[in-house]
Amino acid sequence: NALNRQAVFTPSTSSNTFTYDTDDPEAVITHPLTARTTSLNEIRGTAFDALPGLIERVELRVRRLTAPVQYWDPITNGGEFNAIAAGAAWFVAASSEAPTWSRWYVSSPALSVDLVSGRSYELEARARDNSGLYSTVYTTTTILDSYTPETTLTFPQASAMVYVSSLNNNT
Repeated sequence: NALNRQAVFTPSTSSNTFTYDTDDPEAVITHPLTARTTSLNEIRGTAFDALPGLIERVELRVRRLTAPVQYWDPITNGGEFNAIAAGAAWFVAASSEAPTWSRWYVSSPALSVDLVSGRSYELEARARDNSGLYSTVYTTTTILDSYTPETTLTFPQASAMVYVSSLNNNT
């Protein structure tokens, strides 16, 4: 038989605090908004997480859809399109907003140099909150079109005289 010789017992209190967060965060790309854009020098978006969650970071990945189809690799040679695996192509965006990540952006000279006018790109964004939950991936596709349009006039020929009797029905 074990004997407990202690006569006085002092109860103690112990507590732990934790946050229970089951809501996934959200991420949206707000620029570019169109199927065709003249510039991808800055890619912008927003992120949100319902309380008690907080956005920890926003990640982006860029895939060239014009052959050869490849993801942009921000690590290799300071950034380039190559045969990197999709999971390794995510990189962290930047945010200078309060609350942090409510607005985010990517402004990368290395990425801008690798984007070629006339090619189609898929942009994907996702947010991660402080509980480790990821948002659904937001995807948009755009064609970079940074070329200035060119026009030529073929009629009338240079130095030719043309007489117009009415301009009422011209559209």
